[in-house]
Amino acid sequence: MVKKLKQNGFILWVIISVIFAVLIHILFSIKAPVCWLEAKWSAGDILTYASGVSLGLLAMWQNQRFKEENDKSQERLEKLTIQANELNIIDKIIENETRKLQEAQKSLDDFCDACEFSTISGLFMQSNGNDVMIVEKMRSHITTINRLYAQLERIIHGNHSEDAQKCFREVTKAADCAINLCYFFENWKEKDITDNKYVTDYYKKYKSALWARAMFLNIQESKLNMILYKNMSLDEIRKELNPEKKDNVN
Repeated sequence: MVKKLKQNGFILWVIISVIFAVLIHILFSIKAPVCWLEAKWSAGDILTYASGVSLGLLAMWQNQRFKEENDKSQERLEKLTIQANELNIIDKIIENETRKLQEAQKSLDDFCDACEFSTISGLFMQSNGNDVMIVEKMRSHITTINRLYAQLERIIHGNHSEDAQKCFREVTKAADCAINLCYFFENWKEKDITDNKYVTDYYKKYKSALWARAMFLNIQESKLNMILYKNMSLDEIRKELNPEKKDNVN
């Protein structure tokens, strides 16, 4: 379409040029009826003047076209720069979210292993009924549970999503029950391990913590997969990772 317009414009310019030259020829061929209408310029002077004006207009048109093309190129370059910056930011977001997910997975695995009944009871069995060794192992393990809990508080509690908060609540309950279980084994001579509220409560809370852990990690992994495979824009990714901001806007 553009090529056709250019061709038509060139043809029109040739036609106008020919008509203008013929008109000049006719005008200079007719004798002026009065003396003050007699031409002071020759036909060549008129054609030279007209050519100069035409060339000036052509140069102005070319400059305007060059400016328009340059503006379009600059606009395309700015868009490409913005897209490149957004892609770089998205790469950083993916890298950060992947790291956070891996950190959460490892911390939750370590925490759940530390709170596992077999882990705590295994420490008790290793002590072979030595009261001093039992207390030492249980106190040391309580320290381990608290350390892992502090890690999860930093990783999960800082995430304000509903699934993260629910997971942290269940983790808190599981940590309390696991610590109570350690204290229970410290006083094993005074307790009945087959019928104790610590053990019963422990299994209930630990199971809930495992379920909340699975839900939290599954949701976080789904969000990461969405960013990786859904071809989302930077704004869409930010809204997805900050649901509380999205809710406030709505």
